Amino acid sequence: MVPHDVWNTSRAGNLAVTKYTADAIAKFLPGVPVFPAVGNHEGHPANWFKATVRGEFFGHSHADELKVAYDSRYKKLAFGVAYLAPSLTTYGSGHPAFRIFTVDGGYSGASWVRLTPLQR
Repeated sequence: MVPHDVWNTSRAGNLAVTKYTADAIAKFLPGVPVFPAVGNHEGHPANWFKATVRGEFFGHSHADELKVAYDSRYKKLAFGVAYLAPSLTTYGSGHPAFRIFTVDGGYSGASWVRLTPLQR
């Protein structure tokens, strides 16, 4: 995981952390596919890549949330959405849960998100 002090990071440092993490997963969980994702610990804020980043998927909020990100200069301009899954640890309240996010596309260059809730 890249450091939280994004003002003090470098490309080389982020690559080193990513390589270390990938090597550890390959060593201790052989055969498990690893897919990089931009989330709440990215090395550079998602608004730098708002033409590319379409959605952020992560957990660790201990709640089931949907957050809309707005541009810092143009406060009414939404540029992204984050889907935060609940946590298996709940502290003193809440129910343990998780989400499976499936991203599909109906045609070349298209994609959408289908959220599959497990508590129906």
